[in-house]
Amino acid sequence: MIEINKLSVVFRGGLTAIDCLDLTVPEKENTVIIGESGSGKSVLLAAILRILPASAQVSGELLLDGTDLLSLGEKEMNELRGTRLAYIPQGGGSSMNPLLTVGYQIAEPLMEKRAASRRTALSAAVDWMKRLNLGSEEKLAAAYPHTLSGGMRQRALIAMGAITGAPILLADEPTKGLDGERIETVTDLLRRLTDRTILCVSHDLRFARLVADKICVMYAAQAVEQCDSGAFFSEPLHPYSRMILEAMPENGLKADMGFAPPHSEAGRMGCRFYDRCPRRGAKCAQAPPMAEREGRKVRCWLYAD
Repeated sequence: MIEINKLSVVFRGGLTAIDCLDLTVPEKENTVIIGESGSGKSVLLAAILRILPASAQVSGELLLDGTDLLSLGEKEMNELRGTRLAYIPQGGGSSMNPLLTVGYQIAEPLMEKRAASRRTALSAAVDWMKRLNLGSEEKLAAAYPHTLSGGMRQRALIAMGAITGAPILLADEPTKGLDGERIETVTDLLRRLTDRTILCVSHDLRFARLVADKICVMYAAQAVEQCDSGAFFSEPLHPYSRMILEAMPENGLKADMGFAPPHSEAGRMGCRFYDRCPRRGAKCAQAPPMAEREGRKVRCWLYAD
């Protein structure tokens, strides 16, 4: 289990990417983090893996089964990467080495982290490619990344992250660039990995509805709502949560999210959502606490009393 306590990430120049985040990632459940670009979602995964650049100042606690990852040296962290913690990056081909074959890159974590033979690892790589329906898998295993479409490369990255069997899987936008049929394949795969703990970042609310046991909504570096997936999709509490669900096509595009405006003085000193919130009041010029309500958490004055 991952327990995150008061985690903050500040980059050189004063940019706060994560602001005092508390989050529990339950064992053998799927937790999906949703929110707009720039809210801090992907930075959180990089912080857990300890792969942020040197310009990032990280504080708080990142507990993995009680051990604070921030207290470990690079050698100890490297032993955990791929064995306890596995990572599915986003970005299609940009996360693959153009000089190595696709099959070798998928197989390499198994050789490095599980001491599998090259032959065994390459066979496992082909099996994972088949599970993700890449098609002509033996041929593709011998091909180079530039010969694959963006969606095929994204699925290859999923195979690369999942192949070692690490019990905790961190996935950054695993359905990005995929069409409906391929999204269904990835969704089905993640739902069947019931022996894994999955922490996933996604913009795709339909994917989140199908995969998530827990939902964490982030806005402007803060968590603004945390609850069970069913409760979130049936009755979101935070005004931002309501708006992003109402903006979905199947909900009639009832909310126009527009673009996030620069924070006003009230937004900087109080609620981060102040400038966009249709329900803001005078009290919202003060920073709201994270309130607890019927087993869920929401950062809003509407529920703080």
